[in-house]
Amino acid sequence: MGWSAYTDEFQRLVKGIFQSLKVITVWHDQELIGIIRSVGEEKLLVRQKVLLT
Repeated sequence: MGWSAYTDEFQRLVKGIFQSLKVITVWHDQELIGIIRSVGEEKLLVRQKVLLT
């Protein structure tokens, strides 16, 4: 599958991040090396997706 599945549709990626309940990023110097986001229905269901480079 590769990382391009996440980065090929940039607008969809941005929309998904902004619609997340919580986003935590990991940085090394000025480079984003990881992101965790939780998605769900605020009170009923929450799951996390982890993307690390």
